[in-house]
Amino acid sequence: MAESENLPPSGAEAKSLVDDAGFAPTAPPPAAVTPAPVDETDDALGSSRSRGNGSGTEVVADADEEEQVAAAAAKAASAAASRIAFRFRTVRPGDFEPERHFYPRCLNAQIHPSVRFFMGLSRERIVSRYTHLNTRVDPVELRRLLAYSPRYLRWAGCDLMHVVDSRSQRKCMVVIETNSCPSGQKSTPLFDDQDEYGGYRTLLQRALLSRLESPAEQPIAGGKLAVLFDKNPMEASGYAACLAELTNEEVYLVPMLEENAADCAEPELRTLADGARGQATTGIRATDGSPTSAPATSSGTNVANGRSYAFFKNGILYVRRPKEHLLESMIPNGANNCAARDRVSVVLPPDSRKQTCEAQPALRSEAASTTAGKNGILRDDDTADVVPIRAALRYVTQRPWNRIPVHTQTIITNSVVSCLAGGRNKLVAAKAYDNANVELMACGLEIRTPLTIRDVPLNMLRRWVDRLGGFAAIKVPYSNAGQGVFTITSQEEFDRFYEAESKRPNRYDKYIVQALISNHEWSSAGSGTSAAGSVESYSRLYHVGTMPDKRGHIYVNDLRLMICGGPDGFVPVGLYARRARAPLAKEPGNNSWEQLGTNLSVKVGEGLFTSESERLMLMDKKDFNLLGLSLDDLIDAFVETCLAVRAIDVMAQWLCSDAGGRFSLPLFRSVCGDDSLIREIIRGSPELQNASG
Repeated sequence: MAESENLPPSGAEAKSLVDDAGFAPTAPPPAAVTPAPVDETDDALGSSRSRGNGSGTEVVADADEEEQVAAAAAKAASAAASRIAFRFRTVRPGDFEPERHFYPRCLNAQIHPSVRFFMGLSRERIVSRYTHLNTRVDPVELRRLLAYSPRYLRWAGCDLMHVVDSRSQRKCMVVIETNSCPSGQKSTPLFDDQDEYGGYRTLLQRALLSRLESPAEQPIAGGKLAVLFDKNPMEASGYAACLAELTNEEVYLVPMLEENAADCAEPELRTLADGARGQATTGIRATDGSPTSAPATSSGTNVANGRSYAFFKNGILYVRRPKEHLLESMIPNGANNCAARDRVSVVLPPDSRKQTCEAQPALRSEAASTTAGKNGILRDDDTADVVPIRAALRYVTQRPWNRIPVHTQTIITNSVVSCLAGGRNKLVAAKAYDNANVELMACGLEIRTPLTIRDVPLNMLRRWVDRLGGFAAIKVPYSNAGQGVFTITSQEEFDRFYEAESKRPNRYDKYIVQALISNHEWSSAGSGTSAAGSVESYSRLYHVGTMPDKRGHIYVNDLRLMICGGPDGFVPVGLYARRARAPLAKEPGNNSWEQLGTNLSVKVGEGLFTSESERLMLMDKKDFNLLGLSLDDLIDAFVETCLAVRAIDVMAQWLCSDAGGRFSLPLFRSVCGDDSLIREIIRGSPELQNASG
């Protein structure tokens, strides 16, 4: 599967979060916890918790109490480091440093020749090769589909799996899910060593800057540029730094965490969404004709006395620009932290500003490290300038609709509509694939997915799991980053899921059930390569998996293929793969997720994530061969990704078919009638209150 709830990273990885994010450390990082030693002779597919003894059969026992304490400390350290990284920053031209925005492994990797060849293929050569191997496909139609220019979903990625159909014994790539605003840049080796920006440049030029240059767009006069993010500061800061280089102007890197959602809506309209509950406002000095008042409290969030750095008014995104003091880092010469050697922007509360201005440089640095704002919140006693934003790249992935309106005057890539239409909504995505497959059938194409049962209430899940032979994947349709996916292979696993989900507050009303892809001995009965048709009419799908390691172990892996759409169609901009923690066995065991879960995201706190990068498989000369993928498999994955992204974009256009291209809540309710989700949408777009029915 493509998502998981992962174990905490090591303390060293936690510490690196600050450095790798492109933020100079403004507070001493938590003490690192040394990870347990691993046999260096293990190959790339060997478990990080096993060691060889000559015969390769000895396995390390479960972590003892001391290791568990170390793991807990590492998780706490990672959470603390993440919170340091989630701060407002002004990024300027010249700030881009590859070391900040790529994994160290990736910087030192050489892209595999097959991947490089694939990335350089013209669209005409892709069409020619694909139709040569798939003779039923109309080349004219395929060429048209790949040249499709998306309106809403301009930046997307598909998680695909290489599977075998047990009936036909045919190998193919299957779409597990499509993500709006996905990760991938920091994990993709450079196509050209002379272009240090890599895919960052390609994506910004095609997906965002092409919109700013379009005559159809009317950017806000005097507005600035911003990158909004709620996770992955390494890539978010990379986009901000590259955007500053391309435009030769300052870019605001703005944390927009979910816990600040209530503070992002328009103050007047939010009263409607909160049931006429008044919200206090505080006057702030405005610049560039911005509003002179803004919300001062965050009712309904985890933060009681703060203001988020970003909010919307009349569809325009405004950023509260904190007062800044440029401080020289005190890191000694020769330190290997590039970010620490640069001048950095630090937010200081009022009570420290006076004494800081009069203090010595060393004292100023110490004051900054202990008083800077945290968690994307500007405290009530801070003052700020309010700046309008003409265009923003959105790296906000956790339920973005509860704090970003569906319609904005600020140009935002991607629009939240793309998430609701399937980019972060698996339920609507499945329906978009079905609609597209009706059209694609005529030209010999198909979006291949596991069998998917939609709109299933909690009390009906057991029946559908039984219908699939007792093996299934249950998904919360609107979750991502490894949350809300449950593999079911036994009554015990289902009972654990059901008990936890029944007690979870604010749970959603609907779920989806998918056929489980696993070992050929225990995949779902009746799973198939289409979301349409009866359960019994399709054969099992099972994983091809990685090449066996020296112990004969085969691991489940997926492939993330990131694309962007521009005026002339889709191009690939990033690829990487991920493997599961445990090898695929003939029995699922007590925790099937260890064998099937591939997502690298690790939740280290409320709204905070890090990554288990040791399971990352790069598209380099070392890892790519272990995946067992061919050039034709990459072409197949690209075509499937383009078809899936186009299907979601078409669904988004249909949802915005009201007069003036406005988002229609009644239409959305007809394809996704989850009242809990609709309440969240109204929270972020209170103007839809009257259309909520």
